[in-house]
Amino acid sequence: MSQADVTIVTPTRNRPPLLERALDSIARQTFQNYEVYVVDDGSSAEHADAYRAIVGRRDARFHLLQPLQPGQTGSGPGVSRNRGMEAGHGRYIAFLDDDDTWTWDDHLKSAIEVLDPTGVDLYCADMQGFSGDVLVFESWFPDSRPLLSGERVRADPPAYRTTRAAFVKAASHRVVHPNMLVVRRQLVERTGGFLNSLRYAEDTEFVLRLADSTPAVLFCPKPVARYRLPEGNAHSLSMSRTFQELQTLAAAQHLRITARSPEVRQAARGIESWTLRLLSEAVKRDGRPGAAVALALQALVVKPTLGAVAQVARAMLPRRGATPQK
Repeated sequence: MSQADVTIVTPTRNRPPLLERALDSIARQTFQNYEVYVVDDGSSAEHADAYRAIVGRRDARFHLLQPLQPGQTGSGPGVSRNRGMEAGHGRYIAFLDDDDTWTWDDHLKSAIEVLDPTGVDLYCADMQGFSGDVLVFESWFPDSRPLLSGERVRADPPAYRTTRAAFVKAASHRVVHPNMLVVRRQLVERTGGFLNSLRYAEDTEFVLRLADSTPAVLFCPKPVARYRLPEGNAHSLSMSRTFQELQTLAAAQHLRITARSPEVRQAARGIESWTLRLLSEAVKRDGRPGAAVALALQALVVKPTLGAVAQVARAMLPRRGATPQK
């Protein structure tokens, strides 16, 4: 086989049964010229052996990248995805987390068929969210109409050339997960991979940074992936809510400082302001009214809105049941 057209990156840690299901969904893809890099982020020795067996049963397109020492502290999905991207050579890069599956066997075929002739660098499809076997989100985008307003570049399955502004607006309402993307490698090389410093919100920052460097995105409204909402041993559930918000704040601030397009800068300000308001609420509940007011004022400065003004007012009000200061 010639060099793979698509590098597929799957980060994983201590979840062999889920990984097997994810790899099965990759193997069902009708587009076959791909390579898969399963990146083990420090699984225990027992699970590391299981991973070697799972990948070893598959053909030569499937590769396993393991850490030097089993059980080492995990570095997070962003670092793992970077390892996989750097190891691969495909013209395009796709992602599938170990606890998710691709549900449309033509996902890669559909993407390549519109990316190649149009020259667009970024393709995004829809996704569904599940809690166990219960469908929670039938579509990942609460309102996909802006994404469907651009030029229709293919009739069946439909694909639209949507503007950066429309894509960023959609990405601001619900995080565009890497499972939904096929990205031209040259775009990743221009913009850089995931931020190694982030263990949460790394996907938000990465996707908006990609959008910042491309004027258009190809959107396919067909759901291509089944996303497992956080439960059980999900990576995000290992972190406190405050840690998640601080990581989101760092991601938004990095974007606001580095983005060149007004659409991405505006989106970054919105995420930063909203996260500061959440932190203001949290520290007020902890009995730190001064810090609550300071964070609320920061949120107002970053993005002046009626909601931000209301947050300042709430931060200044005494907590219910609090003892008045003399």
